[in-house]
Amino acid sequence: MKEKSLPPVNFRISITYGSISVAKVSTSIVEDIFGATVNQCAKINHYAKPNGVVIGNNMYRKVKYFSQYVFEKIDKQ
Repeated sequence: MKEKSLPPVNFRISITYGSISVAKVSTSIVEDIFGATVNQCAKINHYAKPNGVVIGNNMYRKVKYFSQYVFEKIDKQ
């Protein structure tokens, strides 16, 4: 990015697990997702470190035994 004089890309990724609802409006080609899972994901996003990933409790229960990852609990103060 720097070589091409482009600005840096920064991100925060939040992931959780659960059901969602999908809405398609006839006047749009874009589908919208909503529900408690989407809301939870939005709420935990600010806990992700810059250029990092944070996962919610439901996702953690699914992946906590994956030995190739190291998880760190975040204190929400």
